[in-house]
Amino acid sequence: MIDKCWPQLTGLRTSASAEAAAILNNRWSQFELERLFDLQRQIVPYIDHTGLPLQGFVVRPAAQAAESLPCVLVAHTAVGIQDDLLLQILDGVAGLGYVAFGLDMFGAGQAVWDREQSLAARAPLTSDRSLLARRAEAALHCATQLRGVDARRVAVVGYCFGGIVALDTVRAGCGIAAAITFHGILAPPPPDQDLSWCKHYSTGCRVLVLHGGADPFVPPDQVRAFEAEMAAAGVQQCSVIVYDGARHAFTRPEKVLDSDRSAGLFYDAAAAEAGWAAMRGCLEQAFEQPR
Repeated sequence: MIDKCWPQLTGLRTSASAEAAAILNNRWSQFELERLFDLQRQIVPYIDHTGLPLQGFVVRPAAQAAESLPCVLVAHTAVGIQDDLLLQILDGVAGLGYVAFGLDMFGAGQAVWDREQSLAARAPLTSDRSLLARRAEAALHCATQLRGVDARRVAVVGYCFGGIVALDTVRAGCGIAAAITFHGILAPPPPDQDLSWCKHYSTGCRVLVLHGGADPFVPPDQVRAFEAEMAAAGVQQCSVIVYDGARHAFTRPEKVLDSDRSAGLFYDAAAAEAGWAAMRGCLEQAFEQPR
């Protein structure tokens, strides 16, 4: 399916293994058969404030009406946007009738499947969250300039590492309509970093956290601290949904091995389905009235 949907990525690695690729591509094929209308896909180049080349992966309904559509930015996991599952998620979001924009936090053409390389790619962003926030803002700027995008109705959805990205757009006061995380990291920037960028939270933003109750990377005290942070900042529409027994990466259907479970990861179909429905409802509510 990757060659059919994204010929620009032909020959590039987009899954952790051949076995994972088979599972994800089978799932993608089923989705393609169930789609009610065609989608258009393109890669859009953009840069951040440092001049770093980045790539936005854009998917939209092919039969887009004359009026502009809401835009949902999807923030990738620790491996980058060139990931079979994230590309499928873009299709799913566009299938809801939105313009989907897969943002790029690592740099054009980078997918990092090696753990050490992934840590190295994330290090500059996690050690300086102002850099992370400004790179996310560059994606927001690019997305809202696209043809057929209603810049007043924009949301960010983040998975795992992308959860930081989604929530930091709230902390940075980017004025988005909604921020949603799936098994996302919730921790705020540490106090020893420059915090000048996160003094004016987007208090009118809907924030929805979809969290696995057995996620070892986001313990209950981090969830409670996050809820307290949002309340103190005046974010009034913040909800946390906990799926009992669900582990980290509960949306990833290829995470089914004993080694995955030992690492704190595992697919939970019920949680994934419920989370998608919750996301859909949140987006519908957030986009009811332009901001």
